[in-house]
Amino acid sequence: MGNITLKLEGYEIFRWSGDDLKIQKLELAFGDTARDRGVTPSVLASSIVMQLPEMGIVEEKRAQTLQLVGIMYFILSRETNDPLHAGKYRDYAGASEFEFDLQIHGREVSVELTAAAWPET
Repeated sequence: MGNITLKLEGYEIFRWSGDDLKIQKLELAFGDTARDRGVTPSVLASSIVMQLPEMGIVEEKRAQTLQLVGIMYFILSRETNDPLHAGKYRDYAGASEFEFDLQIHGREVSVELTAAAWPET
């Protein structure tokens, strides 16, 4: 089981736990939602992330679920840029401990991996 802590500008906004199957279900459900809205999953996820500084985490449960799943999709779709752990974070998240800090300035988004316990290979 993997665990992810997500921060926005240094402040924790949520925690997620799941395995590879839960990640697959998250990605499929989010993909269906994006297609229903006429956009790709990556476009919807980027739009959700860009709105975070202004909106914060919304309170209404259905909207909050979409928002959190969109943020997770955005994070999990990122390349690790780690030569020892090639691929995307989704490839490791089901068995790792990650902490990410999102920095959003205008249309620029950076995702910093601030802590990691990768699965043993």
